[in-house]
This record gives sequence, structure tokens and C-alpha cells, in this order.
Amino acid sequence: MNEHSENESTLLEVSRWITKYILQDISAEEQALLDKWRKEDVANEVVFNRIIDQQKIREDIRDMGEVDVQQAWKAVLEKASYSEQNAIPLKKRSWWKYAAAVLVPVGLAVAMFLIRQEHKSAEEAIVSHFHNDVAPGGNKATLTLANGQVFTLDEEAKGYLGIHEGARMQNDSAMLIYQASSDGGGPVTYNTFSTPVGGSYAIVLSDGTKVWLNALSSLRFPTRFTGEHRTVQLMGEAYFEVSSQSGKRFMVETKEGVTVEVLGTHFNITNYPDENEMVTTLLEGKVQLRQDDRSKAFVMEPGDAVLYNRERKEMEKTGSVDVDAAVAWKNDIFLFNNDNLTDIMRRLERWYNVKVEYRSQANINSHFTGGIRRKENISKVLEMLEMTGGARFEVRDDKVIVLSQ
Repeated sequence: MNEHSENESTLLEVSRWITKYILQDISAEEQALLDKWRKEDVANEVVFNRIIDQQKIREDIRDMGEVDVQQAWKAVLEKASYSEQNAIPLKKRSWWKYAAAVLVPVGLAVAMFLIRQEHKSAEEAIVSHFHNDVAPGGNKATLTLANGQVFTLDEEAKGYLGIHEGARMQNDSAMLIYQASSDGGGPVTYNTFSTPVGGSYAIVLSDGTKVWLNALSSLRFPTRFTGEHRTVQLMGEAYFEVSSQSGKRFMVETKEGVTVEVLGTHFNITNYPDENEMVTTLLEGKVQLRQDDRSKAFVMEPGDAVLYNRERKEMEKTGSVDVDAAVAWKNDIFLFNNDNLTDIMRRLERWYNVKVEYRSQANINSHFTGGIRRKENISKVLEMLEMTGGARFEVRDDKVIVLSQ
């Protein structure tokens, strides 16, 4: 089979899956194949969402003058063994059901046409929809030593950085490996590892604990850990994989006085000062949170989240949460699960280094669901958000303007 035939065969299969999806007649196996196709390329996801969009279906079918809608509908009724007398009048059916049904009797030609056309123009349409585009963030960070010396870390500054203040430092393009000297001598000093707007990076601490920092975050840590506690201070967002050391608790402190105590575990902390809540999500192991020495300790199991409300200065533990969504950023993915528009835009501000302006008619209480790679330009993220409804966006220089849908 030549390449053209293979492409046609794939288009036919994808159009069948999409049609069955719209008709709510798709099997689990077909759904899995459709999901895989959608994840293979961002353009595929764009195509899928445009095809199932009610208004878009209406416009595309109207533009295809060769499609006889009434004849197609009649064929659907015949295929389903319905009579004209028993058929539900068109005006009483929702449009998307009707439009989806139209795709079936024309041999899925409409779906295949849309897929071809959308793929042909998806990249151009995404970019031209906005006045300009903004590139995503990347692997960027700085290490500030106790003596004030600053190291700039990025993908180009790879290799051995020398021994400083009794510690050996090695930069591996996206992760700084920090090792305390073997003799263990000298005073303990504190360094600060931080990421800028549009930057993320990871660090391996002297005890083997791995920490990934999201954009606009900082971690203050000692050159080596001594005593019963291994203590660091966090601002922003970080994912921790704590190295287990018998009898030595690992403690993450915040300026609000909230402390996370663990022995060995995987967890995520979101603690940005411009957000109303600090959120701790546990993926593996067991941790406890305490607001201060006199407050109640919250013990967490995997799948739990604890919220600290800055206004009320109170903590509460939620039930089971979507841990994949909590750490999606670490895997370079934006994952929105019915998230508030303003929360999403704050994330985009930090990653793309843009300012957000809300026009008076914008509905800031809109919620969005979807996922896309963080390596995409901002136009593709905004395009995806527009497809879910609730808002429109314009990009002008380094500003994102939020409009009503």
C-alpha cells in the first residue's frame, strides 16, 4: 500500500470514529484509538474540536453545496429502519445530532473533507487568528550562593561548574546536581535556587532529594543537611521526590508558617503569593501538614490534597483529587480540569511572560477543560481554550487581551 492509500485509510478510520463519537455510538476500543490519534499531534486535537463544534459543523456543511442535506437525512432514516411517520421531526432534534447523522450516509465524505481541510490550514489558522505569537518558556534558572555569587543555568551551560562553598556542582541542561563535599567540614551555608518567569528547572539536593521548580519559584536550601531535620523553604510551585533517610524528616517551610513534614515521598506544593490558596497534593507515601506548633496536624494519604486559605488562614483536607493534573506542569503539559479562567491566565502569565488584560465584557468566571503541551506557542493554547467556549483572546506584543465569547 502506497503512502497516499495509507493516508486515505487513516482518514477514513478517523472520520468513522469521530462520527460514532458524535452519535454516542463509539466502542471502548474505538474511543481509545481516537484518543491516541488526538494526542499524536496538536493539529489533530484542533481538527477534532472543530469538527464536533455545532456552529462549525453547520458552517462547513452549508459551504459544501454538493451535500444534499435532506437526502442525506432520508438515507439515515432508511439505514436505521425508521419510517417517515415514526421519525422525530428535524426541528425537535438538536442540531449536532442532526449534523452528525448527516456524516454517515454520505459515506463519511464530510468528515474526511473536514479533516483534510482542517489539517491543511490548522497551523496557519492558529497563528493568523492572533496579531502575533509568543514562544513558550524553557529550562532556565539561577543559583545564588550564600556569598552572593550567581550562576545562570540553562541548556547551554552544561557541565561541571566547580566546587563552591564545599559543594560540587554539575549542570545537566535541565537539572542541577548538587553534592556536598565528602569530608563534611566547614560551616553550613544557605543557597537559593530560583526560576524566572518562563523558566523551569530541577535540582538534586545533597541528600539525593530531587526537586522540580515551576516558573517564578524559589527554593532556599543548605549546602548540606545536619541534625534530625532536613529543612528547605519554598516560594512558588515545586514537585518533590524526597530521598528516604531513616529518622531524618524532610521539611518544607513556607512564609505563611505552613510546614510539610515527610520521611520519603512524592508530592507537589503550589504556593504562589498571588493566589488565594496554597495547595499540597500527595502522590506517594505519607506526609503531615501543620500550620504552627499549636495547630492540628493534617495527615495525608496518596491522592489527598490540603488547601491553606490565605485570607482565612485556615487549612482543610479535600477528598480524592486528580494528581495527574496537579503535576502535569512537571511533564511539560497544561492540563485544565474545569479550571477558572483567571487561574489559567495566571499560569500563562508565568510561563509565557505576558500580561493579561480583561476587557469589561469578559466573563472571568468561565471554566475550561483541556490539555496541551507547554512547549507550544501561546496561540495554540488560546486556540484550544477558545474551542471550549467562554472567552476569546487577542495577542498584541506581550499582552493577552481577554474578550467575551
